[in-house]
Amino acid sequence: MLFRRLGRSDLSVSAIGLGCWALGGQGWGRGDDRDSLATVRAALDAGVNLFDTADIYGFGHSEKLLGKALKDSPDTLVATKVGLRRDESGRIIHDLSSSHILSACDQSLHRLGRDHVDIYMVHWPDPKRPISEALETMQELVRAGKVRYLGASNLTPEALLEAEKIPEFIAYQGCWNALQKQESATTLPLCRQADVAFIAYEPLQKGILSGKYEYRPEFGRRDHRGRHSAFVGGFEADNHAAARLAATARDSGVEPAALALAIALAEVDVAIPGAKTSAQIDANLSATEINADLVARGQAALTDPTMG
Repeated sequence: MLFRRLGRSDLSVSAIGLGCWALGGQGWGRGDDRDSLATVRAALDAGVNLFDTADIYGFGHSEKLLGKALKDSPDTLVATKVGLRRDESGRIIHDLSSSHILSACDQSLHRLGRDHVDIYMVHWPDPKRPISEALETMQELVRAGKVRYLGASNLTPEALLEAEKIPEFIAYQGCWNALQKQESATTLPLCRQADVAFIAYEPLQKGILSGKYEYRPEFGRRDHRGRHSAFVGGFEADNHAAARLAATARDSGVEPAALALAIALAEVDVAIPGAKTSAQIDANLSATEINADLVARGQAALTDPTMG
């Protein structure tokens, strides 16, 4: 397992973490809690020590399952996020008010079965409030011992610059994968300048970079992937590129997902792919064993339509 220091903190984290959105079930079609628990435990057994979730994932169910799976592993690191909630009508809305943050943190701690969160993150900015206001409230949680470090996700470069002024702010989550690199020109350089860790979410582009799709899949009505931009509009071109990457990976005896993650880890600090099986965990973690030459060939395969 490859470990890296997380930004300007004292945390040493596995370069491949586990994204736990799918554990919540909501938005991912049918799930099985027993399978989810087994996947988390497989990640633990393999050396993963960073688990990423959010209070909105399954409306708390992801945190509950994660707390259950990590009950006997208090040294593992948990990042959870705040900023989205359901209103009285059931709609999901943005809320980074001080009262909501303080209440949501206590609820997350209860579900996780922990006395503190290692990294408490703004999930999405609240258009009604400046990011500085939310982070000031989150600093109160640090002083109270309920949170160790702070982070954020999905910020504009201007908001990220504001957040980086806070000493406890150590990590930023952005959407980054070998097909989608907009963050490389915007927030990633700002993280480098401030020694803030960049954590890549969706590093496999919703599974496209695992090479498993021959055609555009059909998802159930309640599965968010059917409406996601990854499967609408540019899917065909992305899937052709993913197929070339998969061919390069298999020719070299490695899993396509592993090569895609190795490409990500050449640029970002940590990647947090999701997984539903222990086999996917093994494939993801083998990314840290791939050398620079194969990474370069994988990058070329993605951009050269004559390969594959």
